[in-house]
Amino acid sequence: MSDSRKEIRRLRSEEWFNNPAHP
Repeated sequence: MSDSRKEIRRLRSEEWFNNPAHP
């Protein structure tokens, strides 16, 4: 469970970082 959550968090972080609209 922890591994799955960590992967999701990493994907979310990458998406936000790649988002050109992020502040």
